[in-house]
Amino acid sequence: MQSIKPRFLVITGIVTTFILVLLLINVLSSTAYGAPLRGKLSGDDATNFRVLSLSKDGTANVADVSDAGRFKVNVRSGATLQLLRTNGTYFGPVVFPGKSLAKPQLSGKRGNVGSISLQTGFASVLKSKRRSLLQERLFKSSRIPFSSSGGTLGSGKLGLVDRTTTSGTSSSILATGDSRPGIDADRDGLPNAFDVDDDGDLSLDGVDTNTFSFNDLSPDVFSDLSVELYETLNLNAGGVSDSDIDSLIQSRLSLVFLVVPNTVPVSAVDLDCSNLPYCNTATGSAVINGPEQGSGVPFGSLLKDFDNNGDGFPDLVPVTNPSRFEIGIFPRVTTSDIASGDTYIFRVTTDTGLRQIPIALPYYFVTTVALQSYDSGSGSQTITYPSTNGDPGTPNAPIMLTTTSPTLTFWRPQRPAIPGAEQGSYIDMGGLQYGMYLAVDTDVYRCAPADFSNVSSELAFRTSSEDTDTRDAIFRDTAPDRTPNSANTLSFTVNLASCLARNGVSAGGKTIILDILANDQDQNNTFQHIHFTLPS
Repeated sequence: MQSIKPRFLVITGIVTTFILVLLLINVLSSTAYGAPLRGKLSGDDATNFRVLSLSKDGTANVADVSDAGRFKVNVRSGATLQLLRTNGTYFGPVVFPGKSLAKPQLSGKRGNVGSISLQTGFASVLKSKRRSLLQERLFKSSRIPFSSSGGTLGSGKLGLVDRTTTSGTSSSILATGDSRPGIDADRDGLPNAFDVDDDGDLSLDGVDTNTFSFNDLSPDVFSDLSVELYETLNLNAGGVSDSDIDSLIQSRLSLVFLVVPNTVPVSAVDLDCSNLPYCNTATGSAVINGPEQGSGVPFGSLLKDFDNNGDGFPDLVPVTNPSRFEIGIFPRVTTSDIASGDTYIFRVTTDTGLRQIPIALPYYFVTTVALQSYDSGSGSQTITYPSTNGDPGTPNAPIMLTTTSPTLTFWRPQRPAIPGAEQGSYIDMGGLQYGMYLAVDTDVYRCAPADFSNVSSELAFRTSSEDTDTRDAIFRDTAPDRTPNSANTLSFTVNLASCLARNGVSAGGKTIILDILANDQDQNNTFQHIHFTLPS
């Protein structure tokens, strides 16, 4: 018996250890991936969706929908169900409905939520008479405003809704300190990752001074629209058609996708665009145009074919100094194929596994900042649009200045209106930052606030007007978004000689390219290039 006892203990220990390992694996699996949740989308187009379980940190589990409308997705406590159309556009949240309030957050329990009814910009669980209590236990007790006809307050509006009168001021929302991408900070039904106005103050996040932090990988997408004067379109200049805008967007708009690992070791990042026309993996039209710092970047090649790791999704390029993963593209589509709410899922390979992080395109510029007139000391001279390369201010015909301190008057750029939230087709964009670049020969220089004077009342210096440090953005526009109106201009006088001298360059007789820059805090940019010759 004594000889058997140690063996028995060893076997018992092995079995016990095995059981503990299984339990640990189960706990870790539940912690990392969540519990399985089943459901069924009802309706003829139910198969045209993808289901996302979005956790508070912005990480998502993604599930396709079967031909019968069924799905299975792993969920965590506090996560929400979000629907994407298979074409890549954001649809809206799934909630457990009540009369005037709804439950959006999941309890994290496994189960079957049952049938889900697709509405306009949201979806709601169809309560079963026999199983309603079981269905409800799959959701947490927290509630948000809701109506059966309109859904949550942000439904169908991409979250651009005034919440300051019903949920407190935007500052009080920020004071909660929980601004993670999976959180619905203003309780309008849309998590911050998809909400274009996280704090419900009717100011798009990109121009809102109340900024939110993002997660530990800082995922981002931003746009650029840079043009010569002869390529310029601006609705306030008149004579601009939708087809003109389509031609400009198809030829000049670019997007940049970015992931910046802050504290998480990352070995690869790929881009899942669902079936967005420009970046899907089958027929996507997007052409690679960056980053310039990366190695092995196939400039001019189709994004859909750039898959070095062979996982079926286009790659982001690893770049150092600073460390990041990035890819730049020309979508090469018209406005009918790119819109606010287009959703991209970053597939981030970390040392602990794959993380899927969705992010939505908030907006993009459809026209550019545009010089309306200039005054170099002999009276205001108006710029005529449309122009050709040979008109004043273009590469073939630089404007001859009689002073090095011209006054420039210009129009704001426009963006598409947010469907369901704004009237009309286009919006004069307020709240942007403005600045200037000067290109001389092959070098580019920035100016300082001290180089500017006679600033229009709606432009506020971002630092002191006597600041002598050169900066990208000098001013912030204090005007709100408005309907386009040619009377709404901005202006300033800039001392070009002072700006160039600050950079060690003499102004005498130089031909320069002056870039008027408009951008937001999320790096969405638009430039207009204007050619000047300075007096000797």
